[in-house]
Amino acid sequence: MANTVFIPYPSLFVEYLSSDDKYDMHELQYHDGFEIYLQTRGERYFFFHNAFHLLKPGDFCLIRPFELHYSQSQTAEYYGRYVVNFPEDELNLLLSPTEQRQLTRSLATGVYHLDDSQYEQMLSILAGLAVCYKKDFFLANKLQYSYILQMLLLVSNCTSGEGSALPPEQESIIHPDILQAIRYIHRNYQKSLTLDDVTEQVHMSKYYFCRTFRESTGVTFLDYLNSVRLIKAHQMLLETELPLAEIAARTGFSSTLHLSRVFRNTYQVSPSEFRRLRREAQNTAFPEKE
Repeated sequence: MANTVFIPYPSLFVEYLSSDDKYDMHELQYHDGFEIYLQTRGERYFFFHNAFHLLKPGDFCLIRPFELHYSQSQTAEYYGRYVVNFPEDELNLLLSPTEQRQLTRSLATGVYHLDDSQYEQMLSILAGLAVCYKKDFFLANKLQYSYILQMLLLVSNCTSGEGSALPPEQESIIHPDILQAIRYIHRNYQKSLTLDDVTEQVHMSKYYFCRTFRESTGVTFLDYLNSVRLIKAHQMLLETELPLAEIAARTGFSSTLHLSRVFRNTYQVSPSEFRRLRREAQNTAFPEKE
């Protein structure tokens, strides 16, 4: 793993990648929209929800907005996968607000396995989507999102219990004590969390913990903690009208100044300016109807 980055997808993104070489994502990343990742060849480790999952052909990940994730090759020298990213707001091309809420609420973050029939159906949907993706013709967006809707209905069936949820790998490629520390960070990031607090939980010396944490994740303990806090702050900036002082208090930053300094160092913009720019971009993309 390496540094955390935010990758926005203001519109639909579809990609199929097939490689005969190992390939690792170079950053922990998160998005402000949904992601669906389908494994088609080889095997690949996928990290999210504080654990690693081993994906094989027919397995897919559903990642809700603002979920930290990362993937890498491990046992296979080759792999193939589809990735689809889309902003939730664009579902309003085909769905009413009530329908949109009902559908997206049924989509649970997780790793799932498709049976042979479901897998063939998913591949057929993705093939159709790939053909019309980025095509510039009348009603192209609605056609693209008709495929997205078919895919989400299939995914919804899987995540609601008709599919098979896959457990995390028991033999993780991350040190088990570091995984325990990561889980502790995610449960307690909103508190005044210190290195002493975490090392006490996992019964490791600070020196050994810091070295092992960086070897396992590619970032320092403080960088990882700040990444988790920033993601939560980022989400609150976009989805709420809470003042910065309240967001800082809810995400573990000691003050508004602390939040602003870390946020600016990461995104090169202040939280207030970021909120303003994103709201302006959303209003431009989806103007209010008269």
